[in-house]
Amino acid sequence: MRLSFSRVLSAAMCGMEVIPVQVEADVSNGLPLFHMVGYLGAEVREAEERVRTAIQNACAALPPKRMVINLSPGNVRKRGTSYDLPIALAVLAAAGLLQQECLEQVMAVGELGLDGSVQGIPGVLAIAAKAIVKGDDKVPAISAASILAKTARDAVML
Repeated sequence: MRLSFSRVLSAAMCGMEVIPVQVEADVSNGLPLFHMVGYLGAEVREAEERVRTAIQNACAALPPKRMVINLSPGNVRKRGTSYDLPIALAVLAAAGLLQQECLEQVMAVGELGLDGSVQGIPGVLAIAAKAIVKGDDKVPAISAASILAKTARDAVML
């Protein structure tokens, strides 16, 4: 297993504004640790247990390694459970259990259930719309449109 660094694009809702957030994970040798930094609210700090349990129940156990997660920019308060999915993806890629190439040009948001299922989050439509309008090379419009379509479909099914 190759240990390394990984980065996943996510987003924060600050009022009506959507701010891009980079979720970075580093998995390295050392005492087993899961440490998160980046001006985090209580819900985000609780992601450690949700992410570990979801990964274990959905696909594989995480290696007993030192894991440091950074959510940047550090001056933006991260609140809510929408960072569960990007944290899990970044950790899986950094641990060598997911190819980093799968995460390029993807914006990930979502709460994880303990079984690994992805739950809806408030503000996902604004985040997807921002990704479509922004149209930069980090989030292709087609990926954002796909997220928007799935979100709309799921909302109708509720």
